[in-house]
Amino acid sequence: MGNCFSDGNMSSEQLYLDIHNKNICYLLKSDIVIDEHLNQIDLDNRLGISLIIPIRSITRHYEELINRCKFIDNSQYYYPIDDLHITIFDFIQGSERYSQSVEKEEQFIKINNFVLSKFTSFYILLKGIVFCRSALLIKGYDDNVLIGIRNFLRSELESHNIENDERYSSESAHIAFCRFKTQLTNPYGFLSILEHYQEFDFGKESIKEIELVEHDWYNKTNKKRVIKRYQISQKNNFP
Repeated sequence: MGNCFSDGNMSSEQLYLDIHNKNICYLLKSDIVIDEHLNQIDLDNRLGISLIIPIRSITRHYEELINRCKFIDNSQYYYPIDDLHITIFDFIQGSERYSQSVEKEEQFIKINNFVLSKFTSFYILLKGIVFCRSALLIKGYDDNVLIGIRNFLRSELESHNIENDERYSSESAHIAFCRFKTQLTNPYGFLSILEHYQEFDFGKESIKEIELVEHDWYNKTNKKRVIKRYQISQKNNFP
């Protein structure tokens, strides 16, 4: 599956602008990355372990967005509201080779306990959408809190001699809400939706809980197992 994100260090606004500028031509040419797994989703056995933020605050606006998208093209994959999430960190990439390991889960729990204790609750502003060749995304802005968490996690993995299995070094707080099952039938219809929702304010998500989960590529509820829930403190836990 295509990676929309560069590894450069930049502000979220510039990052999303770069994604738009690099990908909009592909939309107009209907040159997209089709996720073949979605056409045999019942046979998709890929699982992994990730640290994620479940999204719960944008129900009404999200339903309106998806209804508009389905009117344009009902053949694509739109995430159910309960599956929406922001991935903070992939400890184990989704793969058919995945197998459960209590030892690894305990290692990840311990590392997250330490790292997340250093952060207080925060907000993510969900504002606008953007197209990349493999997905449609809701843009999230978090004042780079997630970058801080991710860098801390990478450092802890290295200090514990645990392999870093990230797919890519994400710098954003985006939510994937659509992936492509087939060629676009109406690319200019999607363009009109992008223009309408370019700076649409979906609201603020207050981040007080983070989950370590075993899940599939799409965070489907029926394939998700919560390994550990972390409550984010209202104040610093530094000594």
